[in-house]
Amino acid sequence: VEEGRTIYDNIRKFIRYLLSTNSGEIVSMLAALVIGLRVPLLAIHILWINLVTDGLPAIALGFEPSESDVMARKPRPPKESIFAHGVGIHVLWVGLWLGIVTLIGYLWGLDRHGGELLNPSEDALLVARTMAFSILALSQVFEVTAIHGGDASIFRVPLTRNVLLLIAVVTTAVLQMIAIYAPFANEILDTTSLDSVELLVVWLLAGSILPAVEIEKLIRRRRDIDLHPHAAE
Repeated sequence: VEEGRTIYDNIRKFIRYLLSTNSGEIVSMLAALVIGLRVPLLAIHILWINLVTDGLPAIALGFEPSESDVMARKPRPPKESIFAHGVGIHVLWVGLWLGIVTLIGYLWGLDRHGGELLNPSEDALLVARTMAFSILALSQVFEVTAIHGGDASIFRVPLTRNVLLLIAVVTTAVLQMIAIYAPFANEILDTTSLDSVELLVVWLLAGSILPAVEIEKLIRRRRDIDLHPHAAE
């Protein structure tokens, strides 16, 4: 029973992670088209995100160990949706959040290099797209860090609990830095090197999802205590 519940939990985490991060791609692309901007992501960027920055952490989530309360829960209703208990809502708001911060970084990059928003120069567009690409890719590192332990705080369930996930997260971050700064990667992925200020903005916008998800988990934990006060004893 414990093994079955753990597998089901990991499937839910896998779905929550992939759908929310992929929703961020959709939101950023659609929002840019609606506004009339040039697309912030190229096909090669989306392919890289789906194969590399999505793939490695998603696979590692399958090896997540059991949560501490896995055997204290009541049996799950057989007809319960896999999007129950906030998974569906999480996918929607995280996708919206990631799409917005990606678009913010893209617009900031255009403005910083004097590019007109609707008709930017090629240099401004290259920097802005590199920033949008990097924000979306690195935000997935923070997203998986936040959700891997379920509703528990990341301070109680650190990444070191799942060594494979820790390796996947570090590898993903390193590969994304290579995608930005390695000349051969610039040629393949149509990216450019970012200066220190641009890189700081990228990390800050990407990392904003971590405290947001922590607040969501805190609200859910307090709600569960209010609904089931004896469960916390």
